[in-house]
Amino acid sequence: MNEPTTDAGHKVIQQLEMDLSPQVKAKGIYPYPMVVYTARGFDLVSTRGTVSEVYDYFCKACSHPEVKAAVFGIDRTSPEEMKTELKDVLSIVLYEKPPFALYETVRARECFKFGIIEYKHKPRVLRKINWEHTKWNNQIRTELYSFIPDCWFGDQQYIERVPNKILSVN
Repeated sequence: MNEPTTDAGHKVIQQLEMDLSPQVKAKGIYPYPMVVYTARGFDLVSTRGTVSEVYDYFCKACSHPEVKAAVFGIDRTSPEEMKTELKDVLSIVLYEKPPFALYETVRARECFKFGIIEYKHKPRVLRKINWEHTKWNNQIRTELYSFIPDCWFGDQQYIERVPNKILSVN
């Protein structure tokens, strides 16, 4: 399922959507918006840098043990082959900390969801997140996976039965 599944995931998406409209400028959305949710509440972060620097920063934020969910977006121009209605999009990556028990295992890459928000500066148009845009989701997933190893978290006995090609992490 490629949409929020946890309460924390829904909360960070809701916060992003509330904060996004004033950030839409004539030249796009920059700095890139990020929302991090912990037990203390929301941290709103404006991230600057290259796309890979922002992914790296986001992945480091997600690895913090107190983070329950986080989301960030990168402003992009949608080429014709992506078949979006509007040419400006914000690509979205959502992280949700898995609510697993000690005996369960979770693949790290399965903690992330992908979507896009189509927008236009004038007249102001800001669509809801489209979690089902296959072409964009595949591109965003490929970008993120260059920063996230294909590893599992959880029960070591289960992990030992997983093929050796998968890196296991305790």
